[in-house]
Amino acid sequence: MCNENNCKHNVNALLRPTLAEAVKRTPTKWTTESVRAYVEAEGYAIAVEDWKYVNANAIIPLLCLQGHRADKRFESFQRGKRCATCSGNAKYTSAFVRNTVEADRYAIRDADW
Repeated sequence: MCNENNCKHNVNALLRPTLAEAVKRTPTKWTTESVRAYVEAEGYAIAVEDWKYVNANAIIPLLCLQGHRADKRFESFQRGKRCATCSGNAKYTSAFVRNTVEADRYAIRDADW
């Protein structure tokens, strides 16, 4: 047993789930139903009713809780990538920039922009 001065155990390693426990929680082969259940357990919905799972690199049409469309690869979703709009990582469109600039009574000089 360890005492206060002589402990060789890594506390973080003891608290982490083992690889065997992690493998037990994930299916060995993902199916459309298991992917749909995984996505819904994370609070997302699949936007297309007749969507079928192909592989981890196929794009899933997702809807977040706020109703934003967030198309992601399943492997990215498993790694924690979520809705870009909700996380503040969405890219601005040219229409959004134009409307924002014009709302402040400025004009964009280049007509092609």
